[in-house]
Amino acid sequence: MKYRLGLDMGTNSIGFSVIELSENNVPVDLIDMGVRIFRDGRNPKDHQPLAVARREARGLRRQRDRRIQRKRQIIKVLIENGLFPDTEEGRQALKIMDPFLLRTEALDRNLSDYELGRVLFHLGSRRGFKSNRITDETENEESKDTSKKMSQAEKMSNLVIEMKETESRTIGEYLYKRIEKGCGARFRGGDFNCYPSREQYVQEFSLIRERQQAAHPDVDWDAIYDAIFFQRPLRKQERGQCRFYTDKDRAYSALPSAQRFRILSEINNLRFSDGEGGMLSLSNEEKDALFLALDNCKTMSFSKIRQLLKLGASCKFNLEDDRRDNLLGNETSYSLRKKECFGTLWDELDLLVQDEIVDLLLEAETDEEVLERLNVYGLSSEQKERILKIKLGRKVGSLSAEFMRDCVSIMETRHIRYDEAVEELNLHHSYNPITELQEHLPYYGKVLTQTVIGGHPEANEDNPEFKYGKIANPTVHIALNQLRRVVNSLIDHYGKPEQIVVELSRDISDSAEKRSEHYRKQAQNEKENDRIREQIKELGVSRPTAWDIKKYKLWEELGKDSNDRKCPYCGKPIPESKLFTKEIEIEHILPYSRTMLDSMSNLTLAHSSCNLEKSNRSPYEAFSSNPEGYDWQEILQRIQNLPAEKRAKFSKDAIVRFDEGEGFIARQLNDNRYLSKAARDYLACICPSNHIWGIP
Repeated sequence: MKYRLGLDMGTNSIGFSVIELSENNVPVDLIDMGVRIFRDGRNPKDHQPLAVARREARGLRRQRDRRIQRKRQIIKVLIENGLFPDTEEGRQALKIMDPFLLRTEALDRNLSDYELGRVLFHLGSRRGFKSNRITDETENEESKDTSKKMSQAEKMSNLVIEMKETESRTIGEYLYKRIEKGCGARFRGGDFNCYPSREQYVQEFSLIRERQQAAHPDVDWDAIYDAIFFQRPLRKQERGQCRFYTDKDRAYSALPSAQRFRILSEINNLRFSDGEGGMLSLSNEEKDALFLALDNCKTMSFSKIRQLLKLGASCKFNLEDDRRDNLLGNETSYSLRKKECFGTLWDELDLLVQDEIVDLLLEAETDEEVLERLNVYGLSSEQKERILKIKLGRKVGSLSAEFMRDCVSIMETRHIRYDEAVEELNLHHSYNPITELQEHLPYYGKVLTQTVIGGHPEANEDNPEFKYGKIANPTVHIALNQLRRVVNSLIDHYGKPEQIVVELSRDISDSAEKRSEHYRKQAQNEKENDRIREQIKELGVSRPTAWDIKKYKLWEELGKDSNDRKCPYCGKPIPESKLFTKEIEIEHILPYSRTMLDSMSNLTLAHSSCNLEKSNRSPYEAFSSNPEGYDWQEILQRIQNLPAEKRAKFSKDAIVRFDEGEGFIARQLNDNRYLSKAARDYLACICPSNHIWGIP
């Protein structure tokens, strides 16, 4: 029987219908219909993926197990060197020794064997935070309100300062002095904002070794050092596979090849008006000139592009609108070819070599790895230090560096578009690793290779999820597996469908007028951000972040006049001078942990003490009972300055209405958009793609 399969993809249900077709593919009769309901893989309370809780618990177990394993190894090495008793009773007896006192005395007097063992075991129990390039950069990128939470780097810097002020030679001596004053010896809690680095513990170990080595000549210090400070290398983040070169990882957008690929794609798509309503393409010479200019700058405005190409001021480009007034250049090469970095040497390097250097800057865990590579270029120490400090974005694209380099060489010499370059490489946009139609749907990871991560190609077919990887979104992962069950069951009963119609969840296209209005609003927002950025700089913040701009906008929202801008909760003024201090925080009106809502519609400013008092509650839950220092009726009066959508979040049933409305709809739509598109691509392995279509 020839039939059309209709599918309504949802995040926790799949509706289907089977419609019989005539020989001319005309619908004849409704044969079957139904729905399959399933869980979406998220916690119904906070909508977090269920895998998150499992992953966090698994991480804690691994951390605990590795700590226990490390301590056992340290004990083993200390026993072998005669620094620890070989019985549990003997080791327990050593606990009466004060390790902080011994760590201090180890710098000035010879310790006995067991005293030294007690010191070294204590160092191995708490060995500090090992900083590296990747975690430092990620922390900087992810930090939002820096006045709210002190970074790890700041805490470590604070400890260095405090050690100098207390004239402490090591962390052990510093902590012993704190204990003598009646303070705690743990680097946690709220009593002080300090944290030790791994290097400081290594330094203390070296000083103790230098002082004690003569008294303990038979000790294998290197073996003890390895037992204490061994660190597993970081597991590299999965980047997914290239949609074309499926055996290659996706590349960072900061790679020079990715930058050039983007520039050439835009240049070859660029058109300009001829003054008579038509659009003209650039000549090959104009493309070369524009590429050279963009490859040597960060951005270039369309007005400067007109000057470069000697076009009239009235000429309009197809990529130019109210929202966009420039083309992005090669920001990576622009930074690295500066005199204080590589200088002119950078442009002498092959594109492959440039990519390797940038990839190393983004992937290396330590500065030493980068310096080892830079040593071959004859750079000065100042240049190498400057290169180490360059911050490059860690955003990952959908294509591999190998593929983009191949495309760049074609696009640059042939002056053709990206899609034409793909054809030159004998590839196609609708790449599907399965070249022949299948009788049944296979595991989706075998088909959607460009959307999955975590695959192990060397594994066997017994566990397809392990072999081919999976989509990170748990809702989409589960729904596609359920789609496979539904479709394969229908195939077993009715055979393969002749046609498939999938309902696609997407926004209906706006009219040209609405799009233009949208672009105008974006342009206004950009101008407003520029104004605020300059005002923030006047307050002493040299490089305002997007979070700083957001904070200033929220401050202006509190009242028309600066004197009216008060904390919504306690009513105390929020002066501009204290805006970027730790006293003032950006606060989620409805708790982020319960709503996952981080948009401006859920943000306001508050004193840090008020934010702490509010905790993980809605404003009504926290303050409607009028706790000491807060008056609910006065709070309701103060929020009248806020937009209506924010005032609504102070109501008694705000959390309930969010769960039933805004939050549910936004998450469902996002998951549905992703799911419906993936389903359409997935189904192409059982039905020709020209027999599959979607309806919005």
